[in-house]
Amino acid sequence: MESGLKIRALAFFALALFCLPRMGHALHSYSSATVQGSGGGIDYGRALALDSDGNIFLTGSLNEISGGGNIWLGKFSPSLSLTGNTSFNGSGNSDDSGNGVIVSTDGSIFVIGSVN
Repeated sequence: MESGLKIRALAFFALALFCLPRMGHALHSYSSATVQGSGGGIDYGRALALDSDGNIFLTGSLNEISGGGNIWLGKFSPSLSLTGNTSFNGSGNSDDSGNGVIVSTDGSIFVIGSVN
């Protein structure tokens, strides 16, 4: 599965899991978002969280063809527009991954993952 489809599937899952119960049966269509890293490798979305405004935070890894990955965190609006993102590359330059994300009540964002 290409990386854009994995991110799209996770974004759709976020929409279905968190938004549909609030909207009831009134929803007649869905939205999706695609993010693809520039390294040409397989990118992964691994975890997501919502803030009190309905923004979706998605973390995972953007991977290079050579095999190294960087932690990635993206912020999507409730309409699934990418409104911001950042990445982190550990000093070992190999297989870093964001595996969990939490948004606290004060709006602070915490990413849990591994750095190699």
